[in-house]
Amino acid sequence: TPEISVEEFSTPVVLKPVLPDPNEPYQTSSDVVTISGLVDPKTNAVEVNGFRLEKFQPGQTKFSYIANARYGNMKPGENAFEIVAFGPDGKKSSTVIRIIYKPIEL
Repeated sequence: TPEISVEEFSTPVVLKPVLPDPNEPYQTSSDVVTISGLVDPKTNAVEVNGFRLEKFQPGQTKFSYIANARYGNMKPGENAFEIVAFGPDGKKSSTVIRIIYKPIEL
């Protein structure tokens, strides 16, 4: 049998916002939500919905992204944010967090 060296490249883990149930979307009335969490130490870059996080440096294990209704990257209703970690040798892994934004009607 040929040796297959599969170096693990773990999936991003979202720590904030805290999801009571991982299968349920996070619900909020706040127009700004910080999405943050952990990525594999071998991560070279992180993108959220195709937006490359400029503050992320290779070798870091924490990422942070701000969803802001005023910037248009979060809209009323359900929003999906795909966090993609790019690793060595073209490896990538991703996770999706869903946020339901319900603005308070004044």
